[in-house]
Amino acid sequence: MKKKKLLLIGGGGYLGAKLSTLLKKNFSVTVCQRSVFKEKGINFFTLDGKNFEDCELKINNYDTVINLAAVLGNKKPYQNFKHNVNLFLNTYLASIKNNIKNYIFISSNSVYESYVKHKSLEPNIYSYNFY
Repeated sequence: MKKKKLLLIGGGGYLGAKLSTLLKKNFSVTVCQRSVFKEKGINFFTLDGKNFEDCELKINNYDTVINLAAVLGNKKPYQNFKHNVNLFLNTYLASIKNNIKNYIFISSNSVYESYVKHKSLEPNIYSYNFY
């Protein structure tokens, strides 16, 4: 039986690396991101998520696309936010245009809240980033 083809966008990050290792046992897994990714048994290509034409060209012939990508860092939060929204929209719209049946948006573990204690020992929640 032919394995289903999965594309993990941002698959070289913490979540993606763990997920791709687990999924490659039962699926044909491809990872795409901005930087090089090397893992035995996993295909790889680079993707400029800000460029719709690049997304449209490369995000095709997959059964499922899983988006784990996010640009992080607090130095330019508005620029990061804009980049992440464009990345999502371009990859999602390219998936629709290329008739990919499943698009799963996970984002990144770094966009979630963090628990921080101050000297007063009162718990406070602060976000790592703009989200």
